[in-house]
Amino acid sequence: MTLMETMQTMDGGLTEREKDIRRYLLDHPEKVELFSARELGAATFTSAASVTRFCQKIGCKGYPDFKLRFLAELRQASSQAHAIEGEVLMTPRENAVSLLRKITEVQHRSVEQTRAELDLNQLIRVYQRLLDAQHLDFYAYDSSACIAEYACNQFYFAGKRAQIYRDTNMQGLNASIPATGHVAILLSHTGRNARLVALAKLLRRNGTPVIAITCSRQCPLADAASEALVAVTLRDQINEFWVQSFASSAKYLLDLLASMVFSQDYAHNMEHNARYEAFGRDNLWPLMEEKPYKK
Repeated sequence: MTLMETMQTMDGGLTEREKDIRRYLLDHPEKVELFSARELGAATFTSAASVTRFCQKIGCKGYPDFKLRFLAELRQASSQAHAIEGEVLMTPRENAVSLLRKITEVQHRSVEQTRAELDLNQLIRVYQRLLDAQHLDFYAYDSSACIAEYACNQFYFAGKRAQIYRDTNMQGLNASIPATGHVAILLSHTGRNARLVALAKLLRRNGTPVIAITCSRQCPLADAASEALVAVTLRDQINEFWVQSFASSAKYLLDLLASMVFSQDYAHNMEHNARYEAFGRDNLWPLMEEKPYKK
């Protein structure tokens, strides 16, 4: 059993002062590397002697031994952060160490499951649509709109004009206008957003191909789209972390597609981005360079 697990499960036999020390260490494990026994005692309104006695009760020779073993466990937890088995649950009063492991596991599982569910032939079809398009129009709400904003930036660097529509009126107006050379990308973690489903149908009636990035191929939005890519939520595995799971999965798909588009015209895109960087240095960010931020 690790020291962290010992502290989490041990209760009997501790004085009130030792319980305060345990509570502080569970809430702030990152402080161990910075604190001496005296400083930890001050932070917990106890004393260096109380810290020493607490360390001995959990199986260490003293605070130096506790500090050495505890920091070694933290480093091992960081290097094996995605080694969690079974369901990933959030619990009350999580600390930096436990969340490091859990968020890493969420992202690892999300990307691996997305990769496993990808249909390579479909991926190539979607890529070809994006490559042939002159404009990419994103439609999304709430947290999905933030993912779309990120994707717009990635596709701009890949030489594609991209824009996000998140306002309901602008979404409807834009979708109602036939637009040659446009491809629409709709993001929804449920696949059941009635507005997006209606927009997908309207876009297709007006001749715009629709790519849906959603939680399943068996949902209304996927049915209304020309192509549907699955961004997983893993609700059965990761409990409260499903929003992070969908974001990780959707960004993985969009990064993959943007990279494929970028690679197809690599030399031109590298030249384009170099011109942008030069323009930015000369015109967009000069004040930041002339007057660097000082604390």
